[in-house]
Amino acid sequence: NNLIAIPMSFVFFYGNSFELLIVGRALQGICSGFAMVVISTFLGEIAPTNARGTIGTINQFGVTSAILVATVFGIPEVIGTCELWHYLLAFPIVLTAIQLVTFPFCPQSPRYLFMVKNDMDGAQKALQKLRGKRDVSEDLAEMSLEKEKQKALRELSLVEFFRDKYLHRPLLITVGLQMAQQLSGINGVFYYGQSIYSTAGLSQPALVALIPAFTNVIMTAVAVKVIDKVGRRSLMLNGLFVMILSYLLLTMGFCFQKGYFGNAKGSNWTAVFTIGGSLGVVIGFAVGPGPIPWMIVAELFPQSARATALAVAGIVNWLCNYIIGQFFRTLMEHTEPYGMLVFVGSCTFFLAFTYLFLPETKGRSIDEIQAYFHGLVDQKRKASSKAPPLLH
Repeated sequence: NNLIAIPMSFVFFYGNSFELLIVGRALQGICSGFAMVVISTFLGEIAPTNARGTIGTINQFGVTSAILVATVFGIPEVIGTCELWHYLLAFPIVLTAIQLVTFPFCPQSPRYLFMVKNDMDGAQKALQKLRGKRDVSEDLAEMSLEKEKQKALRELSLVEFFRDKYLHRPLLITVGLQMAQQLSGINGVFYYGQSIYSTAGLSQPALVALIPAFTNVIMTAVAVKVIDKVGRRSLMLNGLFVMILSYLLLTMGFCFQKGYFGNAKGSNWTAVFTIGGSLGVVIGFAVGPGPIPWMIVAELFPQSARATALAVAGIVNWLCNYIIGQFFRTLMEHTEPYGMLVFVGSCTFFLAFTYLFLPETKGRSIDEIQAYFHGLVDQKRKASSKAPPLLH
């Protein structure tokens, strides 16, 4: 993947035409897609059961930290200018160099070594390096149990993946949560944050946009700390609920700016509701819809289907990301000042979806989670077999 990032950075740095920037963006999309799938898989496979949520959400913490750095660099007072923008877009080459130097010291996934390569010695050494202790018998026992139950299984093809009835429920949850992450509207707030604050009449919108980016990092760090104590389901539900209330605040801020509340136009209430609402959206997203959809995929699927599941998750996620990026501004222009109510609706829908379909996976082994989904399918099959015949 880093071999793609190198030419991408050069294209961005030396590109002086619209066509070259499109090429650079295409390469960037490939890099981002690979990175999100591989990192989520790797973190899920190296994490012990009692810390799987914490380690899995580290990925989102890295993403939010990168957003903050990019936002800082992108303001005109730093390098967000017509003369220096190409330095900003080529910055990934620095991260590529760091990764190429450090990756040789990164251990292989012990679960991959044990379950796919049948390399028990390699898996044990990797676990000892990751856990910092010699006794890793508990981890090996868990992987042995999972492997024993999947002996008859092999890596599923795409067709087999979609046909497997035991994977339908996990797949539905995966797709729903990936859609929730993007269609909750968070990237609209980040992509067009400066426009939102400018429309609301705030001075220096570029600097104000740093506040949500900084808040995103802080609250994601909070999610990393508490996810294995509070649970995935609770954080997802509460995060979406906070986003719903915050979008209502943002809508009120835009209404104040339009003068819909008497002589309040241009008053401090505009800034209060706009900044408060956008911060609330970021806080709700950072504790729930931000970190959970990616990390939970590795928990919902067995080893034989995990890679395919993450690939499907990536496709759904980036497709929804594209939809928001393409149509958010148009939506706001044609529905002003009520555009944010669309996301009140979407967040409400995904709140109900999470409540109905997402089980709590905190503290459960992969084998226990699979047994839960198998039980649902078997229970449904038994219920249908006992149903009386239809009358003709």
